[in-house]
Amino acid sequence: MVTSVHLADVRPSTTLHLLRTRLTGDEVPGLRYAESLIAAPLSSHLLPAPRPGRIGLIAAWEDDSALDRFLASHPVAEALAGGYR
Repeated sequence: MVTSVHLADVRPSTTLHLLRTRLTGDEVPGLRYAESLIAAPLSSHLLPAPRPGRIGLIAAWEDDSALDRFLASHPVAEALAGGYR
């Protein structure tokens, strides 16, 4: 199993769209788990303020090739392509 973490700065409207998009193993071959989230900077505050334009995706894949296929062809991967992986 392979785990991937993706962070990207996108428009707030894109963040909302990506949060509504639920990735499942039925739609994305080789995907075992996926969770989208709004990222917030680390701080000393108990509840840091989220950044509406920063999106994160944590996912688990059957193998490297499943992740590679996702990165090469899925619209969510395209939206996150300008960020950190």
